[in-house]
Amino acid sequence: MYLDLEARKENLWANLYSRLGVKGYSTNDEVLLQECLEELAKEHKKPVLIFDNVQHILLEVDNYSEGANFIRKLILNFSAKGLAKVILLSSDQHLPARIKSLSTIDERSDVDAFQFSYPEGEEVINWMKQLAEMYSRSVTDEDLQLYLKYHGSLRDFKKFCYNYKDISLREYLVRIIKQDMRTISLKRNELDSSPEEFMNVIQQLCTQEKIRASNGFRKIVLKLEEANFLRIVEPPFYSFNSRASESSLRIYCGVVGDSEFLKEVYEDSKISQPER
Repeated sequence: MYLDLEARKENLWANLYSRLGVKGYSTNDEVLLQECLEELAKEHKKPVLIFDNVQHILLEVDNYSEGANFIRKLILNFSAKGLAKVILLSSDQHLPARIKSLSTIDERSDVDAFQFSYPEGEEVINWMKQLAEMYSRSVTDEDLQLYLKYHGSLRDFKKFCYNYKDISLREYLVRIIKQDMRTISLKRNELDSSPEEFMNVIQQLCTQEKIRASNGFRKIVLKLEEANFLRIVEPPFYSFNSRASESSLRIYCGVVGDSEFLKEVYEDSKISQPER
């Protein structure tokens, strides 16, 4: 069973039981589920529960939050008792250490961490071509390379194949980058800081591998992290969250380097640089 926690941040247990087919959630449901898992264990069957985007429910300091309690219970009740295999997926490289540091996690619990590299090269190109063919979509090698370099989300590529029949992959790439840029503009408008200060933070990001979330612009960094444009690489340092966020932020502040594609989108964009 797969559950994406980014889309189901609230009422975690109710969402879990709903996904399992239970109509309403109560403590009785939890007892019934454990009994069902115990029966399956007697038959030498072990369900696999996969939870994606765990970082969205486990904040930096939240040992007693709903998200922390949810993870503790999954590990202690299901995994440690051998009733189910629980797999937690996250883009946060520090998540394994944070999971193990949660209070009441039994040190004897079988908690292992595995790091996966992002698919690259011919392997991912061939997969994208197969997916496009499955949905009767026409894609060129040039557009595939462009998409991987400046966006890279295979989930969004599947969304393109399934939903966007009237535009090319290149047009889709430009569209989602511009949508991200509008989100960046909204986040800037929500802050009290000046446009110049906001642009200065982004320009620092575009010229350095990572930046420190100092008190001077901590609000700006946290606002961009909240919108998934930035991520913590090692506290208190932040970097781009993805290739897509880097493309959008670079275009937004005009730091596009020698990339003809980024220059083209920047020139075409309606977002202008703030006056100095």
